[in-house]
Amino acid sequence: MAIIYAKVTKEYYKFEQDLSDYEVALSESLADRWDVSVSDSITIDLLNGSSITWRVAEVVQPTNIKGRSDEDWIFFHLSSLQEVLGLTETINPVLVELEPGANVAIIGSDLKSQLPGEVRVDALQGLEEKADHYLFLRVFGYILSIIAFIASMILVYGMMQTTYRERLKELAVIRAVGGSPEQLMKMVIYEWAFIGAIGSLLGLVLAWSCSDRGIAWISVLFDLQLIVEDETGGSLGMVIISILSWFAVLLASLGIVWKVRHTEPVQSFRESLDSVAARNGKSVWWIIFAVTGLLCWLASLFFQDETNIIYGNIRVMLCMFGGLLFIIALLSRTVWLGVSLLRLITLLPGWMVTRLLRLSTQRLMVERSQLFSVILMALVLTVYIPVATLFQGMGRETPEYLEDQFKADFIISAHQEFSLHPEMPWYLKHEMEEIEWVERVLPLPNSIPAKFDDHDPRAHLTSFINYGVTDLAAFAEWDLVSLPDGLLEDAVVLQPVGANELGVEIGDSLQLVVDDQSTSVTVVDITDKIDQFHFQSGFFLIDKNHPDIQPGGLTDILVDIQDGYAEQMMQKLNLLQREYPEMRWEYRAEAMSAFDTQYEQALSMIQGITIIVTVVGIGGVLNALNAGIHSRRREYAVLRSIYLTPFQMMKLVAWQGILLSVLSLLIATITAAILLLSIRISSSGFSFIFETIPFGKIGVLYFILFVLSMLSTIPMAGKIARMKVMDVFKASG
Repeated sequence: MAIIYAKVTKEYYKFEQDLSDYEVALSESLADRWDVSVSDSITIDLLNGSSITWRVAEVVQPTNIKGRSDEDWIFFHLSSLQEVLGLTETINPVLVELEPGANVAIIGSDLKSQLPGEVRVDALQGLEEKADHYLFLRVFGYILSIIAFIASMILVYGMMQTTYRERLKELAVIRAVGGSPEQLMKMVIYEWAFIGAIGSLLGLVLAWSCSDRGIAWISVLFDLQLIVEDETGGSLGMVIISILSWFAVLLASLGIVWKVRHTEPVQSFRESLDSVAARNGKSVWWIIFAVTGLLCWLASLFFQDETNIIYGNIRVMLCMFGGLLFIIALLSRTVWLGVSLLRLITLLPGWMVTRLLRLSTQRLMVERSQLFSVILMALVLTVYIPVATLFQGMGRETPEYLEDQFKADFIISAHQEFSLHPEMPWYLKHEMEEIEWVERVLPLPNSIPAKFDDHDPRAHLTSFINYGVTDLAAFAEWDLVSLPDGLLEDAVVLQPVGANELGVEIGDSLQLVVDDQSTSVTVVDITDKIDQFHFQSGFFLIDKNHPDIQPGGLTDILVDIQDGYAEQMMQKLNLLQREYPEMRWEYRAEAMSAFDTQYEQALSMIQGITIIVTVVGIGGVLNALNAGIHSRRREYAVLRSIYLTPFQMMKLVAWQGILLSVLSLLIATITAAILLLSIRISSSGFSFIFETIPFGKIGVLYFILFVLSMLSTIPMAGKIARMKVMDVFKASG
């Protein structure tokens, strides 16, 4: 950075000395790395082959200015650097500090519209602002973590209940021969404390292995060429979460400990213990959760102003928290909903329901504890569906998507560090068209605000509109719009959604106010082909030949070239980049290869989640069936002896697995829809969420879970079918 020795500059960058000719100030990290101090000299090689020696006037201590890094900085004397590099112009920056919570992007856009075009407006705190806008992703991640944690605890508690039922008689014998309730409680607590400690430790190791530090360590250990950041934190948080998870397992074990404490030797040999699970579900907690969730959604309506970051953050948290409360309310009534649906099945006429299906339904209504597996599978699917939907939708926003969608060879994008609205000059389009091997160019304009004239009948519909000036003939060449034979100078193209909102048809004339000047445009086409550029719904694409509206900046330029000229085009773009430093370019073949790699990695993550969903869901179904059958094995033995053949016993258990999987998928669909709705209303930026639901992938997952749930019952069904009736009564006697 080249500076002048103004007081405000020195105060901002925290150094004291005034720099003289050919003097520099170094950041402390660079001074340590180069082993230099004040009054030493450093030599810097220039690109033209020459070298310049500079005297170190000061070593700048690290600062705590929020939003920027001061690790590697060199502060040059301005006039000396101008002389060395042959630069004659300087910039005259004006630093502006905004009120806390102000939306830098909106205010910066207002400044740009009011200042001359040659004035550049950048955000010094761009990274901080960007982090604030990603609050939604952090909140969404926390909610998914909570849901995953609840699912894992339900699975753990289900295993505790299964273990308790299987060891109930063993515990009763210990009580009968003199064991005290306190001894039984300690035995159970110590067992689950040990199991929880092992699970938390394994989880900590796996989490650390998947972190940046862990991947960096594995990369070094196995000599893998991985690009990772090994300076991120989070290890302390992982340890804390592992300890909290261990305590959660201990708290979950208290429910079993309470049952163990009240274990009576005689009562334990009866098989009516499951009756306690048949509660009538009169709890009012689900009403409290549902009402609180609804209030959170209603409260979010008071924070609609997305130009204020604080309001936007509050809205996101209210919407997501309200959705989580709705999901908890629904899941807390899962058993009641499941029993109600099962009761409807039993009321169906005989020609619609087979005898075994009716019997299986009645068994599940009695063994209500098996319905808790529905909650487990619903939770894990609630995690998968929104993640897959967001992944599907956000992939449409990448430059690689545009390249692949329109088969362009190159995409030129605007990029300015910390810039509010990066853009490229319009004449860069002409530079592209003058390259001999370029076949066609598609300019994508930036968004500029305007409004309807007060005399236009649509002025009351919206306070402002957004427009961009482009070459409509180029859009027609790319088969994106249909233009009349004699293209009008004031031509404009709209999207169907925006046209419907404004009540506009082809041929209508619209009165606008642009740059405080009244003008008009004529609608020549309404097409949904330009939806792929993600313009606002009411975006106006105005032709560059309009007499009153001048072209603005460009955000992207798609370029198609002749075959065999890729290398020459890259060289030409590198030369142009020296003249237009704000431009960045990508070659479709290379960019798509890199994008495909990233896509495959993300897809692998989604597939990994799918596998976890399948394993956990099927494990929950198996655990529930095993617990229910084991607790009522004598009743199954009676059915086997007087009512059902071995094959019918297998079909009975299989029907129970099918019913559980259907109920799970039904509840999961509702909970996932609630979470997607929360995402949709949290920000206008997620208006696409319901349009990008990957129904195909979700349908395949549903089918796989349904089939595996049914197949997973076969081992248990075979075990029931092969059991010896008398052996069951002897073992239970």
